[in-house]
Formats: sequence, structure tokens, C-alpha cells
Amino acid sequence: MKMYLLFSLAIFCSFPVHAQDTTRVALPDTVQNKSVQVTPYHVLNLNTSSVYVKKVDNPEWLRLSAGVHVFNALRGQVAGLSIPAYVANAGWAGLRQYSFTGVRNALLIVDGVPFNNSIGNYMNMNAFEYSSVATISNTNALSFLGGANSGVFVLTSKTGEGIERPTVEFNSYTTTGWMELADLSGNKTTFRRWHLSHSLAYSQDFGAVDARISYNNLVLSGDLPGNRPVYHFVKANVGAALTPRLETRLYLDGMFNRQELTGTVTGNERTGFYQGNLIINYKLNTWLKLVAQGVYALRDSAGKKFFTDSQTLRDVQDHQVSGNFFIVTQKLLENGLELSGFTGFQYHSLSRKLLLRTETGGLGSYEFTSEFEQRKPHLAAGFNFGYKNILYVHINGRQVRFSQTTTSSSGESFFNYSVSSTFNFGRIWQPPSMSNGKLRAAMGRHYAVVFSDWPLENSDYGSLPVREIVPHKIWNLEVGGDFGFFNSKLNLTFNYFNNRSEDTYLMPIQKITSKGWEVDMSSKVVDSNDLRLQAGILLSNVRFRSSLVESGFSDPSWRNNVTLQLTRKQFFIGIVVESLNFRSLVGSSFTKLRDLSLGYRLPGMWRNSSIKTIELTLSGRNLYKFSGYGNDAEEQMVPGSYTKSISANFYVKF
Repeated sequence: MKMYLLFSLAIFCSFPVHAQDTTRVALPDTVQNKSVQVTPYHVLNLNTSSVYVKKVDNPEWLRLSAGVHVFNALRGQVAGLSIPAYVANAGWAGLRQYSFTGVRNALLIVDGVPFNNSIGNYMNMNAFEYSSVATISNTNALSFLGGANSGVFVLTSKTGEGIERPTVEFNSYTTTGWMELADLSGNKTTFRRWHLSHSLAYSQDFGAVDARISYNNLVLSGDLPGNRPVYHFVKANVGAALTPRLETRLYLDGMFNRQELTGTVTGNERTGFYQGNLIINYKLNTWLKLVAQGVYALRDSAGKKFFTDSQTLRDVQDHQVSGNFFIVTQKLLENGLELSGFTGFQYHSLSRKLLLRTETGGLGSYEFTSEFEQRKPHLAAGFNFGYKNILYVHINGRQVRFSQTTTSSSGESFFNYSVSSTFNFGRIWQPPSMSNGKLRAAMGRHYAVVFSDWPLENSDYGSLPVREIVPHKIWNLEVGGDFGFFNSKLNLTFNYFNNRSEDTYLMPIQKITSKGWEVDMSSKVVDSNDLRLQAGILLSNVRFRSSLVESGFSDPSWRNNVTLQLTRKQFFIGIVVESLNFRSLVGSSFTKLRDLSLGYRLPGMWRNSSIKTIELTLSGRNLYKFSGYGNDAEEQMVPGSYTKSISANFYVKF
């Protein structure tokens, strides 16, 4: 571990000699002069953000993961990130959770709609569909959306904006993965799996209207016993400028999956997911606008399972309905004062109908039905006060009334809040080599309710004893700074965090506290027209304490990454080396080659006038362990996943 960190630091120290001024941007582009469109009514400006934010939006980098979920584009880019490679959903993805990888409490926002991170089982998370993916360290900046203690992921779908000519994209992505399983005698057997993804998209900007329509086919197969699922995804994204003041955008998502079950349990299952998301913006004047959003989603699942002497029939329908109406303002006042914010109302409803019938030979049949509904109307507001781009104060709040038909209570009310501040001291004091400097702090409290977010993953939710409203409080504190040197060719970020959850549903654990620090360094070592080299170092350290253990905090667990990206004309190479030490729950320590990616863009002589781009990439995940002991809990947390894999990708744009 020490050797590769010293080598990376040497590269950092050498960059002022090689760096050159240019307008080109290194891969992946995570420069802080950006913003993240979190919801239709809220934009998070990275220059003034009071929490740790990273965004990846370079299309070349995203295409390296074009056949799997988009969260792979964040590997090696975000400090403290846990994310299994090539899992179909982000259910185990999160920040600052380490060996608590299986805790699904990250917030996932897709085109302004909040989900829990199990939505990847139903919505297309393929990186081919998204123009950017961003991660936010905690929900202090987003307390108006609800609570999540493992960070936030924000996904933005591709549109047809700015594409004047008809454009067709095709992507074919093939992955083969393998894993070793041991029997009771210790004998190991190697199992392989295949992940085949094919995507096709059409995009065009017609002037007042732009559109993008895509189809994706995903097939999973292999040696492991069980099902062989086939997924069909359809997505449409249409935007229209109806008048100079009125704009609308409609997102339509659809998924259908049918699979035959093999092994001990036979039968079949089918699942359909359909969602519409309509956003309307109306500008009253230059500093005031109205924003409305309506969302309807349906998940329909049914199946038959056959055992030795019985069969089970299951039919489930889940609905999500939500509507937002917000007033948004942003205005520059006299004397350098700036005021921006939003206030509005949201109604959110979830409902489920479950039918479960079991027929047993000689014992008759049993039928169970259940219906349940949750309603969450809330008021939300956020205000930002700025002074001469130097000092910013952010205040967010959310008042929620939560009720559901299966509880004995009439409803519960919760209030979430966060207060944060940003001080851009680089505006008033700037050493010779510093290009920007920012200090920030954020604190907040929010409530989370178990089994209250879409999608509801428990197949027999209506029969579980946890149907009562059981809120648990979460406190987040984060202090940090962001610095740029040598015309932002070297960037440094540090964070200190302290998170605490109380009254959690992980009984009998009543309190869980995690605290630690992070360092994020990136450098444009070389940045010329023909050669680009970007290096990154991520350091993170966290300690845990629960109410079950009275001896204090655990020994520190750490996760360190070194990332290199080299672009030479048509060639691209990306390397991520990660060193981990888990001290909580899982004892392991090792250094591993996490990612190795090679890319090649065919030169113009291989393309005719109708073909704009042809790219070939080859990627490997977790191929080699340099040293260490113990299992890689992150890669083995998901049953049936594979720990090592090689992928080939073919991309062409007409």
C-alpha cells in the first residue's frame, strides 16, 4: 500500500512541470465549476455547496460502463464509496458505510424523482441512458427530500437537446464473470456468468421540441443454478418549449421481465414496471418561476412456483403517485447580496395489493390477501443567502405528515431541517499558487421511516409485523474544504463527518454512530492536445460505535484509491487500485487492482460520412490481488454475483 501511494504522490508533485494550458478537459470531468440539477425546483451549485459533491458527465468515461449500471462510473472517483461491480441495481451502493454494505438506505434521484436504491431492479440503470451521475455525501443539503444515511446519487437522463441532425447510437456490451464457491469439504468450484446488453437510441432536436427514444435488451445467464432473466427496457424523453416562458419535459420508462425458474423450485415469474414523469416550468419574470411535477408509476408482478407437492401463486401491484408545486426564485440585490430559494407542497402516495395463494396436495389450499396505502403530504422550503460570492448560508426544511392504512395511529408528523454555510475565502485572500479556496460546514436532522419508500421490496409486506410507523432520527455533521492550485490543475478536498442514527429498526441496536475523515486529490499531470494524464488519490477513514458495544468506537477502517487516466490521441487507459482494511463486522485487509480499462476510437479513415464515432473498449474488474487477507465483502455481498469479470464494449454513432 505505501509503495503505490508514494508513487502516486510523486506523480502529483511532478505535474507543474508538465502541465500546459489548454481548453481540453481531462477524463473523467469532475471539476467543481459545475451544478447538479437535483430536482426540477432545486439546483445544487458545486461552487457554493456546503457538502462533498462529485459529478461525472464525460460521455467517453460513461461509455466504459455503457452495458451495466451507471454507478460504475463513480468507482475510483468518490472517497468512501462502496459499490459492487456489475450488480443490476445499486441496492448495496452507498457512502461511508464500509462493512455495512448491505444496508439499503441511500437516496437515489432519477430525473428529479426520489427512490430508494432498489429501483435498479425495475428502472434501466444502464450508463448508456444517462448524461451524468453525481454523488452527494449526505442529505444535509437535501433535507427537503427525506432522509438517507448512506449518501445520495443523482442521475440525469440523456436528451435530444442540441442534436440538430438525426442521430442513432448502438451499443453492445458483453461481460463474463467468474467466482469460486467451496463445498463443506473445502473443495472449490468455479462458476461463470454472462451479462449481455444491447442498446439502440434515436435522438434529435427539432427546434422547439427535442426527443430521445431508446431500447435496451439485457440477458443474464451462466453456470449458477437458478433463473435466466431477460429484461426489456424502453425509455422516451421529450422536451418542448411551448412559449418563451413555458417549457415542459416528459420522461417515460418501461420494463418487462419474464423468467423461467429452474432448480429446487420451478415455475415462472413476470414483472412489469411503467412510469411517467411530467415536469412543467413557467417563468413569471427573470427572477421568479413556477415549477410543477407529476409522477405515476406502476409495478405489476405475478408468478407461479412449484415445489415437490405444492404450488404458490402470487400477484402484486404497487402504485406510486406524487405531485409537486413549487415557487422558485433567484435574485441579485444591491450591495452584492444574493437571494435564492424555493417553497412549495408535495403529495406522495404509495399503495400495494397482494394476493398469495398456496395449494398443497392432500392439505387443501390457503389464500392470503392484503392491501395497504401510505400517504405523505409535506411542505418544503429552502433558502440561500449570498454575499459577493464570498459567504453563503443555506437553510432547508421539510414538514411531513406520514400515515398508512395498516397502522392503528392516525398519522405521525416529522420535521427535517439542515443549516449549512460556505466561505469562499479565495475571493478575499489568495496565496500565489492558489486558484480557489472554500471552507464549508453542514449539520442537520431528519427522520427515516422503515419500509416507506418506493419501491417496496418485501413481497409479503402486508403480513409483516413491521407495518407500524417506526421513524428513526438521523443526525449528520460534515466539515470540509475545497482548494485549487496552479490554475486548478491540482485540486484538494478534505472532509470530516459524524453521523448518528437513533431508534433504528435494527433491533436491539438503538444507536449507531460513524465518524471519520476523507481526502480527495486530483491532478492534471499533462493536459495538451495530444496527451492527457489525470491522476487521483482518495483516502478515507471511518470508525463505528453501536449501543450494543460499550467499549467505544471500533478500530478505524480505511479505504484508499489511486486512479490514473491516460488519453493519447485515439487511445485511452484507466487504472484504479484500491487498498482496504475492514475492522467492523468483517475482518479483511488487501490491495487489489479494482479496474483496468482500455479504449480505442477508430480514426476517420475507417469511417464513412454516415458513421460519426466507433469505439472499442475492454475492461477488467478485480482481476488481481497484490497482497492481503480476508474476503472482499463488497464484491460478495450480493448472492450469486461474480467477483472477477472481463467486459468488451462496441459503440457506434451514426
